[in-house]
Amino acid sequence: GILVQCGPVKVEGDLIATGCDDGNIYLWSLGKRLCIRTVEGHESLVYSLSLQGAMLVSASFDGTLRVWNIFGANTQCLKVLTHGGSVEAVAASADFIVSGSYEPAKMLVWTKHTLRVGKK
Repeated sequence: GILVQCGPVKVEGDLIATGCDDGNIYLWSLGKRLCIRTVEGHESLVYSLSLQGAMLVSASFDGTLRVWNIFGANTQCLKVLTHGGSVEAVAASADFIVSGSYEPAKMLVWTKHTLRVGKK
């Protein structure tokens, strides 16, 4: 079976998102009590999710962050960011995305305007 690694993250209304060990993000309707969308893209487990406005950021053990637009009929990956190592934490704010890993031990701060590394 599939194991939930992170979440739930409230998306909007009765929607929540979970990150799982199969590398997918699942969007769930609490009202309908079912999965309404599977978001594919990571090659390893999704360990952390963060939502800021219309942007969902996922962090994975595949060494990447993915920035998603999950609203509308089609889910779209807007950008893939390479962190390196197993990314274990992500937090998004109005101005930055911060990612962290244990091995190697590092934290990266990405500016949302350029989606490039701002600080190490």
